[in-house]
Amino acid sequence: MVLEKLEEKLSSLEPSGFVKNKVYSKFLTIEKTATKIDEQKIKNDERFDGK
Repeated sequence: MVLEKLEEKLSSLEPSGFVKNKVYSKFLTIEKTATKIDEQKIKNDERFDGK
C-alpha cells in the first residue's frame, strides 16, 4: 500500500518533497535531480513484516 502511493507520487514531486517524509524516504534513493525506489531497502524492510 505504501509503495503504491509512493509510485504515484514519484512522478509529481521533486526529490526535496520526499526528504521530510520518513515513511517514503526509507524506501528511496534520493539524489539532487532524481528519486528512485530502492529495491534493496524494500527487501531489507520485508524482514520485519512478519512474513
